[in-house]
Amino acid sequence: MLQLLLLMLLLVLLLVLLLVLLLVLLLVLVPVLTSPCSYWSVGPEQVGTAAATQLAKAAAKQSIVLLSNPAKVLPFKKGKSIAVIGPHANAKAHLVGNYLGQICPQKEKGKNEFGCIVSPFEAIKQLNTGGKTTLVMTHLQGSSAVDSLSKSALVVDP
Repeated sequence: MLQLLLLMLLLVLLLVLLLVLLLVLLLVLVPVLTSPCSYWSVGPEQVGTAAATQLAKAAAKQSIVLLSNPAKVLPFKKGKSIAVIGPHANAKAHLVGNYLGQICPQKEKGKNEFGCIVSPFEAIKQLNTGGKTTLVMTHLQGSSAVDSLSKSALVVDP
């Protein structure tokens, strides 16, 4: 008899726990999924519109901060030797991060296409007309790839 009573008490406690869990999920998920500002409600037709592009550009302009430029290296002068170094120096997909919307208009269904994304290396090379832009893909600081470069390749001449 005591065992049956304990089993019933355990079942009641489990039921109460499940109800509390369900209530918490509803309190958290319903506002997220029904909010007009929710990312769940953004359709492909809303991505890449003139208004969205203008808003993204305005947000980017407002968020750019140059913390320090004591050597007066920036802005780059064209025609110099520049090395673009790092694991993401020529990255495209990594720059997108976990964005799940339509990335490039020419994207074929089921394929990841990042042709419209410009990598840091591509952008710097395009702007450095008349100069030499070197790509160094490295994942470790002090790697032999970086160490083997001459100091002049690592420094942007002001």
